[in-house]
Amino acid sequence: LEMMDYTDKIDPNNRRTAGLRNYILRIRELTAEVARLEGLRREKKLTDRDVFMLSRCYFEMGRTMEAAQLARGLIDKLTDRESQHALATMFLEAHLDADAERALNNYLKLNPQGDANAWADLAKLQHRSGRKQAAQQSFIQGYQIDRQSLFQRLQRDQELYELAAPLFQRRK
Repeated sequence: LEMMDYTDKIDPNNRRTAGLRNYILRIRELTAEVARLEGLRREKKLTDRDVFMLSRCYFEMGRTMEAAQLARGLIDKLTDRESQHALATMFLEAHLDADAERALNNYLKLNPQGDANAWADLAKLQHRSGRKQAAQQSFIQGYQIDRQSLFQRLQRDQELYELAAPLFQRRK
């Protein structure tokens, strides 16, 4: 940070240090929060919300597998949409499909008409596990919510395209 301060002082038009400065400050905040929460963990005083916060900190720091291990026990405990969505995101990024599917199912029970992309993510997980009909039904659910965003996503996501393509073929 001192080097960035010096760089900013001698070159005030340099805007490249702002992103790095923000990153360093965020890592400091996360490190302090992790230390606090790990202290509670050692004392066996963590609440479910604390475990969730610790897993999010680990996730944000790039400690994805540790985050996922902590979060696994929360899937059926947390009952709000935002938490379930955050859990699903962690598991998706960690490539833990079974956990991601459970979290997505919980999230979509709480928010069935509000998230086409979550339905598409669920469809992909179902497709990977060989449940093609369920995958297509999930895709259709999402497509009915927001056709435009899912159609755009199809153009970028080969896996999603492969599972949805049969739904768009003309029947003779």
